[in-house]
Amino acid sequence: LKSTQKPDGAWESGGFGRATSVTSLAVMAFLAAGHVPGQPGPYRDSVERGIQYVLTHQRSDGMLVSNTSHGPMYCHGISTLMLAEVVGMTPDPALAARARDALSRAIKLILMAQNLVKNPENAGGWRYLPDAKDSDLSLTGWALMALRSARLNGADVPEENINKAV
Repeated sequence: LKSTQKPDGAWESGGFGRATSVTSLAVMAFLAAGHVPGQPGPYRDSVERGIQYVLTHQRSDGMLVSNTSHGPMYCHGISTLMLAEVVGMTPDPALAARARDALSRAIKLILMAQNLVKNPENAGGWRYLPDAKDSDLSLTGWALMALRSARLNGADVPEENINKAV
C-alpha cells in the first residue's frame, strides 16, 4: 500500500484518478493496523501525507472530495469517517486540531443533507449529492458510520440524526 501512494499523499482508484475516498480507505487500513499519525513507525509519513491530502481537498461548503465523480457524497462520507477516526487517535495537537475543524465542517454538510425534506421512504438517508431528495442504502451506511464515529470522538452530532438514519 505504501509503495502505491502518490507524492502528493493520495492513492488512485482505477480509472477514476485521485479520490479522497480511496486515500481515506488507505489511511484507515494503516490506522486499523495500529499505525497512527504522530507516532514513530515505518508508515507514519504515508499516514500523515494521506490525511493532509484529504484535509487540503475540503471545499468551502465542507465537502471532502478531490475529483468530479458522479457521487461526491461517497467520497465525503468515507473521508469524514477517516477524519473522525484520526481525531480520536492522533497525539499530535496541531494535526488533531486541523482534523477536528475539518470534521466539524464535514459533519455540518452531512447533517444538512440528511435534514432536507424528503418523502417518508427516503427520510433520514443520503444520496450522491448533498441536495438530493432521495436516499441510497450504501451511502447512508457510510454517512451513518461517519456520524457515529464523530460522535464517539467528541463531535457535535445530535443523537436524533443517528436515530433518523437507523
